[in-house]
Amino acid sequence: MRASAIVSSVFAVLATVLSTAAQAPAPSAPPGFETLFVGSFDVGPYATIEGGLGTRVRVTSNGGTFYNASTGSKVATAFATADYGRLSTTGTFFPDVIFPLQWTVDDKFAYLHATGVGSFVTYDLVYIHLETDSEKYKALNDRFLIGNISATSESSSSIVVTIFAAT
Repeated sequence: MRASAIVSSVFAVLATVLSTAAQAPAPSAPPGFETLFVGSFDVGPYATIEGGLGTRVRVTSNGGTFYNASTGSKVATAFATADYGRLSTTGTFFPDVIFPLQWTVDDKFAYLHATGVGSFVTYDLVYIHLETDSEKYKALNDRFLIGNISATSESSSSIVVTIFAAT
């Protein structure tokens, strides 16, 4: 009799633990973001390399300008560059872009590396890793940044880059 009571108690405890463990936790609130910068770039012709995972796309940029999204004032000059992305066999584009730039306020340099997913010549959502030694902007080294890279039109030779920081 005593053994059956112990077994019943163990099963009751296990049932409680398992039913609690099976319940999904409440989701976190979505992150908030503030718009920091918006930039415009002139892009040149692109070249492609066909591969087994899709097409590597090389896009050249003749440089551009970043502006403070709140005030509209110029904050940086972006240098000419050329980078690759991959256009998968399913049509999804995976950009991999480096924006070297120079801050207007102190002439210090910054390295921005953007990787993400999107639609070639239309819209890309990217994670941005930023490194700089600028006193004014070095706090961005430790911030989570994302960006939106979009063409002004499908036939356009310019793109717009908007950078957001998690709040």
